[in-house]
Amino acid sequence: MHEQFTGAMRPTLLMLSIAGALVLLIACANVANLLLVRAIARRREFAVRIALGASPGWIVRQTLGESFLLALLGAVVAVLVASYCTGFLGSVAVAVQPQLNGLQRHIADMLMGGELPLMLQPRVDWTVLGFSLAVAAVTTVLFGLVPALRACRADLLQDLKEGRGSSGLRPRLQSLLVAGQVGVTAVLLISAGLFLRSFSKVLAVDPGFDAQHTIAFSLATPGTRYPNPERVVHFVDDVETRLVGLPGVEAVGTTTNVPFRSQSVSAVGLATAPDREHDTLTFHDYVGGDLFRALSVPLQRGRVFTPADNMTGAQRVVILTEKLARDLFHEQDPIGQHVFWDRRTWTVVGLVQDVRMIGLDVAGNSHNIYAPSIQRPAPASVIVRTRESPAAILESIRRTVRAVDPDQPLSDLHPLAQDIGRSLDGTRTNLALVLAFAAVALALACIGIYGVLAFVVGQRERELGIRLALGAPKKGVLAMVLRDGLSLVLAGLAVGLLAAIAGGRLIASFLFGISAHDPVVFATVGALLTAAAAAACLLPARRATKVDPMIALRAE
Repeated sequence: MHEQFTGAMRPTLLMLSIAGALVLLIACANVANLLLVRAIARRREFAVRIALGASPGWIVRQTLGESFLLALLGAVVAVLVASYCTGFLGSVAVAVQPQLNGLQRHIADMLMGGELPLMLQPRVDWTVLGFSLAVAAVTTVLFGLVPALRACRADLLQDLKEGRGSSGLRPRLQSLLVAGQVGVTAVLLISAGLFLRSFSKVLAVDPGFDAQHTIAFSLATPGTRYPNPERVVHFVDDVETRLVGLPGVEAVGTTTNVPFRSQSVSAVGLATAPDREHDTLTFHDYVGGDLFRALSVPLQRGRVFTPADNMTGAQRVVILTEKLARDLFHEQDPIGQHVFWDRRTWTVVGLVQDVRMIGLDVAGNSHNIYAPSIQRPAPASVIVRTRESPAAILESIRRTVRAVDPDQPLSDLHPLAQDIGRSLDGTRTNLALVLAFAAVALALACIGIYGVLAFVVGQRERELGIRLALGAPKKGVLAMVLRDGLSLVLAGLAVGLLAAIAGGRLIASFLFGISAHDPVVFATVGALLTAAAAAACLLPARRATKVDPMIALRAE
């Protein structure tokens, strides 16, 4: 039953942390590429320094120092930006609060109305600053060390002879970094696409009731004013009768379990079962009035409750949802059968449509059992169905209830559709964050591809000039550079797709209604990433066609 209550489309903080780490990895790869480009461009400078007596250790310290300064400046800017984003992070904390403590919507509602716990108040302090500086230091050492060591292994004779226009092959390490960026970006884009498709599936789910034009609120019945069940029943009946007479009200019902708000479960089993080991955990409601009409839950078989069922001494009868009836009675006709629940035996008189109680993204419909409210008088919630906009009748409902009891708070009086929307707040916020991570990763990957190709074109300027001078068509040069860049992209994309397929099990439990290997998402991501990479390759390729052969061939 625990698995039934776990939202399938709720990416956890772990998933978001992994997405953030992957984006950091892509950014670090970009920085490493830039440092490599800078080191290669300064080969002649480093060769001169070493020829004049500079030690390799000095070259490493200088290169790492420059890298650390860049990382430090980036960390400071990031902390300053983060300090202005704490408001947004606070809203994210509210949205993910139900996931942190495993409770449902009523805890989130409580947080909405009050101050966030201290642990969820995002702020930039010395801990955050220290962590940012530590990340900057680690990334500097990891991604700045390779260019520094490469600068120490200079071929003095070759580097002193080469000039800016010398030709060379595409740097292998940079190619690997770009391909890795594309692969990681593909994984993030596929994850975001799967979550997006899942969310669209969730929005299309039928909750089993019509929340439009439906208002719900709770009635408080403290023991000081309502000392016995009879007073509670009289008060609830009085409120229900007055609400039915309001203009625009179509139906009114009462329940102890409002969908997407409050949930209570208990075990239900066959009355003929010799033991209770196979009883099913079920949402239970004690209902009154015209609840099923108020929620627009259609009756499938049998009958609904009548006024006679809600009289003292009436027979104990219940209504089941179709899923619960199937699980209990299988192919048998449930009408007239008996179930054991609440330490008593009940007669099934009707079946209604399955109703989702805690979330649209819960795998499978809920088990529900309904009994007349007279069987257990308790504080109830009221469901009001209107013919007009719910907002237009809220004040009339408030006045009517307070005419019966002026001290009723009615703090949770609002349309039931709002509760369905709020139940998706965490999912919607997490989806937005994953999409943002994927967009940043795509942008960084395109920047990395552009940077490498622009550098390669600059390095091969003399070669391209010779090709053009010998009559090579500009379209051929353009195609050659594009092919050079897209080969990196396709290699990285293939690795990314394989990684996404292999890691499908990791996100399968977070998806709803689709497979972790959804071909639509994989094809869309492949086309999007290829198109974006082709656009990033186009500018350096066009630059290659504009190389002046005379300038390129001129010796320095």
